Amino acid sequence: METRFLISAVAFCLCFLTGFTLMKFALNNGKQNVFLPLYLPLAIILPAAYFLFPAPEDFLYNISLAELIAVIAGSGIFFLLASRPRLSQSSFLLLIITAEICYYFSDHRENLFSPALPLWLDSILSVLAWSLFAWCFRILESVDGILSRQTIAIGTGVFILSLIGAAPFMLAFLGLGLSGVFLAWMIFDSEPAKLRLSPAAGQALGFIIAWLLTKVSAEGAGPCALCFCLFFIWQTGIGFLKKFSLKPEDQYPAANTDFARACAHGLPAHNIASAVSKLLLLLVIFGGFEAFAPNAYSVPLLALLSTVWFSYRLSHWTEIRPERNVKESIEDIRQHFDNLQDNLSQDNRP
Repeated sequence: METRFLISAVAFCLCFLTGFTLMKFALNNGKQNVFLPLYLPLAIILPAAYFLFPAPEDFLYNISLAELIAVIAGSGIFFLLASRPRLSQSSFLLLIITAEICYYFSDHRENLFSPALPLWLDSILSVLAWSLFAWCFRILESVDGILSRQTIAIGTGVFILSLIGAAPFMLAFLGLGLSGVFLAWMIFDSEPAKLRLSPAAGQALGFIIAWLLTKVSAEGAGPCALCFCLFFIWQTGIGFLKKFSLKPEDQYPAANTDFARACAHGLPAHNIASAVSKLLLLLVIFGGFEAFAPNAYSVPLLALLSTVWFSYRLSHWTEIRPERNVKESIEDIRQHFDNLQDNLSQDNRP
């Protein structure tokens, strides 16, 4: 086990350094689309995991080399096709086709959603959920630093699940490599963002992340994975629900999220990213505790309530009076005692 952790630590450092070097090169050469610098470390780490950790007994459902190649090639081909103006409008259909091809190479003998569903219907729902997650993942790019932090939380959460025996170590290796790549990306993604992702690039990366979450869910840690990405799911739901209001200003889901509107109303992006980081840390902790929970809904419900409360605070940040600092509070206490002493002195006069 110590050797596995050493290999994972080395892979994390290599993914970080490789991603940082490639993105620095892209920045110096004026490349605005940095999908390839992000994609290259991920394309290396996925097959490497297959050869470094060939332990089928650690899985309920084996991951074949063909499946890994399908995910890597599928996300890359999707990016190339969706980057074309004529095909960008059909990106969701392209994602469904790509997910269906990758699902064909996967090993699923049981239902992912519910045992009561027929296997064919469960397969269709799995492909749709996979495609919808990837299609909406670009929403996080509307404010600097949010997409990278959400991805790091998912990758770190998967690694923690492996430490407590709730996920295979190979998936933890992939999650740790994903965190290393996006830790490097966060340096360039944070305010002020020096590099940005195109919609097609955000969807292609979301495709890989959704695949990782699907494999974790198939291993029985679905509620844990849900906790890790609750912030993204909640904000995406808000963005599309506001779109149905038919108001002209609400027709863009990426601009309807609470963090995008808070940024538009003057809250600095780095403050939003810092607050989101704290929430994501809490959600990762909840996801770890869910592995020991007696049911599959109590901890995710608590995580959902925390996300809703955070969303409310973020959307009403202009109405919430900021807390006064400690110095002002001390001055108020001192003034109160001075007034009290003066009153006592007056009462004791003859």
